Amino acid sequence: MAAAAAPRWQQTMLRIKDPKASLEFYKKHFNMQLVHRYDFPQWKFSLYFLERPRDKDIESLPPPGTKESEQYLWSMQGTTLELTHNHGSEHDPTFSVWSGNQGSDLPKDSPLYREGVIRGFGHIAFNVEDVYATSAQLEKDGVRFQKRPDEGRMKGLAFCLDPDGYWIELVKRDEGLFAENQNLSQAHALYTPLTVLRSFLHAPLALPTESP
Repeated sequence: MAAAAAPRWQQTMLRIKDPKASLEFYKKHFNMQLVHRYDFPQWKFSLYFLERPRDKDIESLPPPGTKESEQYLWSMQGTTLELTHNHGSEHDPTFSVWSGNQGSDLPKDSPLYREGVIRGFGHIAFNVEDVYATSAQLEKDGVRFQKRPDEGRMKGLAFCLDPDGYWIELVKRDEGLFAENQNLSQAHALYTPLTVLRSFLHAPLALPTESP
């Protein structure tokens, strides 16, 4: 039997409150395109898969919700952001998501301290050519920020917030790599012990890992 092909990173899932707000946010500010969706009315949830394709390829994407778009989703070479919506949450004033950045492992005087939970998921990230210019434009467009480029100890990178409060890191990339202003680059999670995580990613998943 032939050896199975090495896995590839296909998606990062975020649970959202309002798909209309989230889809508009990621398309307007990061030019992410809806490539496919699944609706499960019997279980009252829907899945939306977004990709940041090359600008020249946007017009050739198949219409979402078709057999062609489903085939594209599971054969594409890139990585998607999967938005999961539980039906009715957009009308529930008590519904909110946990961004993964609040937790009781923080100092109690931290504004992100939250009793009884430990931080886990951290953020997604986009690489951009100019973090300062991108941040200024996003803020001008009304996007909220957790950290601006010149704030905090680490200068030159920023964290903005999506409609549900998930953190989006803006990281500088080398100039001239892409014609597009941004590309989806990473997902971050807080994990200990690190040696166990490296072993898991490198052995069964065959993903490359680097020491810090």
